[in-house]
Amino acid sequence: MLFWILLVTAWWMLMGTGPAQAYLDPGTGGMMLQLLLAGIAGVGIWIKMNWKRLTLKMGLHKPGPDAKD
Repeated sequence: MLFWILLVTAWWMLMGTGPAQAYLDPGTGGMMLQLLLAGIAGVGIWIKMNWKRLTLKMGLHKPGPDAKD
């Protein structure tokens, strides 16, 4: 029953909207590209900083004798 209520509500919301009449200038695409590249760079840096911890949790690396954690 909940599925049908959600389905009808979603249909009603999607069909009840009109055209947006919105405008996106070319600078918006450049900003989105910068956001995507910054996110990829941020994830790469996070992985680089936490590489040992990630490999330990996945079992790909064994802790050394001087491991504190």
